[in-house]
Amino acid sequence: IVEWLVDLGIEPSRRQAREDINSGAISMNGEKVTDVNTDITVENSFDGRFIIIRKGKKNYSLVKLGE
Repeated sequence: IVEWLVDLGIEPSRRQAREDINSGAISMNGEKVTDVNTDITVENSFDGRFIIIRKGKKNYSLVKLGE
């Protein structure tokens, strides 16, 4: 998930992404991400196509998974 956060522009760097995950600032589909090695898969998506990533309280990103 660290690389996804940087590639999507949610985080400026991998270091910052890891720090925010460890501090509990990142959520995926309403659940806090606690492991920097968390994978984004179809199993943890909405309707098999969408993932909502939240940083803090107000910053949301909707990710549409490819076919």
